[in-house]
Order: sequence, then C-alpha cells, then structure tokens
Amino acid sequence: MTALFFSANVLVSIFAADALAMQKSTSLQTEQGEYYNQPLSNTDDVAYAARITLGGQEMDAVLDTGSFDLEIMSKRCGESCNGAGASQYYNRDKSNSYAEGDLLQLTSYESGDVLSQSGSDVVKMGPLTIDNQSFWEVVYAEMDILSYGDFEAILGVGPPGVDQSEIDAQADLASDMTRKMQKLGFKVPDGFDGERYRKELPKQQSILENLRTTSFSICLEQAAGANGHFIWNDNSLTTHADLFRNVPVMGKYTWSSKLSGVKLHAEGDEGFKGCDNGCAAIIDSGTSLIMLPTDLYTDIFDYLKTLNANCDGLDRLPNLDFHLGGLDFTLPPSAYIGIVDESAAAAFTETETFGFTKANAFENLSGHSGQCQLLLGKIDVRTQAGQMWILGMPFFRSYYVNFELGDSMRDRNVRKMTMASASSGCVPTSGGSLESFSSSVARKINPAKLRMPRWAIKAQKRGDIDL
Repeated sequence: MTALFFSANVLVSIFAADALAMQKSTSLQTEQGEYYNQPLSNTDDVAYAARITLGGQEMDAVLDTGSFDLEIMSKRCGESCNGAGASQYYNRDKSNSYAEGDLLQLTSYESGDVLSQSGSDVVKMGPLTIDNQSFWEVVYAEMDILSYGDFEAILGVGPPGVDQSEIDAQADLASDMTRKMQKLGFKVPDGFDGERYRKELPKQQSILENLRTTSFSICLEQAAGANGHFIWNDNSLTTHADLFRNVPVMGKYTWSSKLSGVKLHAEGDEGFKGCDNGCAAIIDSGTSLIMLPTDLYTDIFDYLKTLNANCDGLDRLPNLDFHLGGLDFTLPPSAYIGIVDESAAAAFTETETFGFTKANAFENLSGHSGQCQLLLGKIDVRTQAGQMWILGMPFFRSYYVNFELGDSMRDRNVRKMTMASASSGCVPTSGGSLESFSSSVARKINPAKLRMPRWAIKAQKRGDIDL
C-alpha cells in the first residue's frame, strides 16, 4: 500500500466524507432514477470492474465510457475466448429469461475478428434492474488481453447512438457474418441480412437509456490497490455545486473535449510543451493509462531523462499541466511514471504501444523489484480537433468526473461533463487532489493486466476517429 498524507486544507474534504457516507452505503430515489454508488474492484491498479448479473449469472464488467453497448463473453465462444475470467462466462442455456436476438455483428482488428450475436436478458447492478436488456454475446474472438483481461463483460456508458456510416459498414458485412457463423457450427438467426441490421440496430437501447440514468459519475480512490466508484444517478452536482467546473463536450459520439497547453517542466527550464495548436482528449474509464501521440511520448521521455528521473523521488518531478475545455488541470508525477513488474514486463509483447523495455527504463536507485518506466501509452489517431489523447484511469484518481446526458439522452447538444478535484477517498473537494496523495510514492503495475479498449484499438488501426 502506498502512504496517504493529508494537509490541513484537505481536512475539509475528510469532514465532507461524513456527509456522503450514507450515500455510499445506501441507494435513494432521484427524479431520473435510483441513486446507487457501485464499488469498482481494483485489478493491479490498471483495471476496475463492477459486479453485475445477467440472467441470474454473476460476472465482472468494465464500465466503459468509450462505448455504449453491453458486450458479454459467452461459453459458446469456446477456446477462442479462453481468458482469465472464462469460468464466469455467460451461459444462455442456464438463463430462464434469455431471448435470442436476430442480429449478428462482426468487427475486424489487427489481431483478428470478433463475432457476436444479439440477445436480451435480465441485467442487475445492485438494486438497479432492467428486465429486457439487449446485449451482444461474443461467440468468437481473436482478441488479446488488452481487450478482455480478467473480465466477462464490457458495459458501455458512452453517449448512446451510432454513426450511420458505422451501421452501413456493418450491414455490408452481413454475408461475411453468415458464412463465419455457419463455419463455426452456429445457427444463423432467421431472416438475418444487411437490411435487417440497418433497420433494427438503431432501435437498441443502452443500459443508461433503459435505467433513465441521465447523470452518473466516476472516481477512483488514490491509494494503491484501492477500489473505485461508479455512481448511478448521481446527485453530487446538487449537493456540491460550488466544487464542480463545466468542461464542454466536443464530440457527437464520445465524452471528449478540447485539449491544449500541455506542459511538463521543472522550475527554471522550458521543459516539455505540447498541443499548442490544439488536440482532442477522450475521457475514458476503460483505458488503463494516459495515451498520447508517439512524438509527444518521445518528447516527454527525453525530457525526463534530462532531469535524471527515477521512481525514488517522484515529489521532485514536475506535475503534468494542461487545459481541458479551456480550464486548468493538473496530474501528479504518479500519473505518468511508476514501477513495472519486471517478470511480467519480460513476457510483455505490447512494447510498441507501451514501450516497457529495459532500454526505456529510468534509473532504479533503490533496487525496486521492477523497472522504473514511463506509465504512458502511445496512440496515433487523428480527430477533427487534432491529435487524440485518452485521459484514462489516472485522470479519475485525481478528479471526480460527472457525465450528464440530458433528459432526451440522445440530444448531443445538451451533454455535459463537470469535474471536481477528488479527495483520496473519492469525495468531491476544492483543490485537494494533489495535496491528499503522496506523489513521492511510485505506483507499481502489472503490464499483463493493462487494458486498451477495442474502440481505441480500432481507431489506432484506422488512424482516425470521428469524435
């Protein structure tokens, strides 16, 4: 466990925690839906999951702001989906409430294809229940650990709705899907073709829509190994309105905003500067690290080398400063540098994305049982607003982030993101985030557990994304 240190200014947020204690342990009714603060279990500080049930079967789900579907790993997938969580994969034959769907979906990635069939069943998250939730049951996959890891489901909480071009692209693959299902020995849904896909897919309702959850929040506790929180139908903006700042949502299909003025510099030098002409940031709870363009990754690495950076004194390293939606934000050194488990790093194959090699290691002065590495990922994707960044899990350790869809839920013009600094225990506070967590203690991660969501892998392959 890393140590936690509290300044006098942060005592206010500790007392504020008492006011939220009842909210963390109970649920209450709001105008939109039922309040529920759902705990997120922590896997090696690089992945978080919520416990859900589908058709009475318990499973761990990544609550992902980068997608909006419910995708389930299935027993039907067999050896192609034999991941760490295979013992808890969904078995539709054991559900009394399962209904087979009549759509197929095929997505191709650099590492292979993923084939899914639609279905519906009863889904529960704590006290929240949906009797007839549509989902995608994965029946074949050629994906790696970066997508699934130890989890059995990906529960999307991104803005609902699909670009028509994406629908058309999938519909054009109907014949390929049919052949693949037949080759695998599965029955193709009666009447399935491209026209049915075009007609029926836009009618599918996301979990947020079915629950009438127009407002939710995410925060990850700062201590190593600590849990996170997903707050359904959050009312913190009402009870702590003065602590939150509005960050404009730029994207039609993503929780994204304009990123600019990125700085990393020690006192008295120019340091690193990036995105002077503007970049785009997707705020994504399903990505393990901060992801940024390769050239900027290299510039940060080279600059930290000039500072003789190491993992023994992170408090001597500069914070990462940037503007998000025109507002100032800061992340501590523990968000971008830390210790990588050496034995796991030796077997790690995604070095092109994450760069965890001995050649890239910083000096290990105290003989940590691991390599001191830059905890950033490389991704080169163009957007209509510039190069793409992903503000992943480290961002949610410093900030309590609220996402609001608005009453119509699919009206892109009324969506909002509001953010407050977070105390170490995930209470909205006034500027306490960096003071409450010791930036001198490096976080240790297992690279084998890193998660990069499929939408990001797909965007990386294509080279661009429509926000």
